[in-house]
Amino acid sequence: FVRAQEGYYVTAAKSSQITGMQRDEVVGLAVELTNISNSIGDAYGVMEVGARQGLRSRDDLAAYVQVWDSIGTASGESAIELAQAAVSLRSVGIDATNLADSYDTLGFVMSHTTSSVSEFLRLTGYMAKDMDAYGMEISDVAVLLASLEEKGLGAADAKRALRSAMSSAKGDTRALYRELGITADQL
Repeated sequence: FVRAQEGYYVTAAKSSQITGMQRDEVVGLAVELTNISNSIGDAYGVMEVGARQGLRSRDDLAAYVQVWDSIGTASGESAIELAQAAVSLRSVGIDATNLADSYDTLGFVMSHTTSSVSEFLRLTGYMAKDMDAYGMEISDVAVLLASLEEKGLGAADAKRALRSAMSSAKGDTRALYRELGITADQL
């Protein structure tokens, strides 16, 4: 118990130093954000990730923790791991203050693919340059993955096929679809 409290104290101090908030305010916020699905450790961990992403206000940190708590609850994944994986969203123009832009896509990933949300988030980070070359957003990647899975590929194979096809097609969307064996009508 004492060790866990010590870890929380250190995390609160880090978040306090990064954000400029008082340590007691960080502690109070973590306590407020604790609920049946979000432990105090999760609250501290996600707050620290948010602070490292540039969130400085109490309201922004609270909203950030609530987002990853909700998505973690819906997906069955750790809120801390999701927040850490979501750092990759910055590479596709989605920062910690505009996560609402990704809600629908993450819900689509949960309901239309067998990929975990954290795997999908990491994939977008790996593919950011390729996505930019094709003018794709994360929703486009989610739809392509779902289409590949509908064709019978498992999540890992679908991700590999998409990454390979994006590399091979060199920014040509028609060539990408041809490589994947997908028509625009299927999307």
